[in-house]
Amino acid sequence: MFEGDDLPEGLSLEIWKFEVRLQEYVKAEDKAVKSLTTLIEKLKQLNSFMETSPTKKNSEKLDRIMELRLQAIKAFRKALSCISKAEHEKSHLSESYGSIISALEEQIQNIIAKKSMKRLSKATLNASNNTKYACPPILVRDCLLTHPLPSQAF
Repeated sequence: MFEGDDLPEGLSLEIWKFEVRLQEYVKAEDKAVKSLTTLIEKLKQLNSFMETSPTKKNSEKLDRIMELRLQAIKAFRKALSCISKAEHEKSHLSESYGSIISALEEQIQNIIAKKSMKRLSKATLNASNNTKYACPPILVRDCLLTHPLPSQAF
């Protein structure tokens, strides 16, 4: 885990969160599969007992059926709970997709802006050497504007 100044930023942070969320999703999904496997086994036990038991009704058979039925119901509840948890973790993955795309776009825009600033800085230096301007050019939204002398303004 990251602490203090080691915490990544921007795209690095989103990639790290995505990786953690993926691991959590895989764990939850594995647990859901195991709980479904347990449910299948409980249902098979119940079915097998009902099929192989004698048809006459006695209290021991009924007690065993009720016990196996309760085990199957509990296994079913646990499976649904695990599936729900896996779906919740999956929703975090979906959040990460959007966050990664957004962070990636921001980083690309920053790279483009830095490159543009370097080009504009060169243009500013060249323009400020031009003697017909009273002051150096200023930067407004990536556009290079120069201020003419006051007599040239009107």
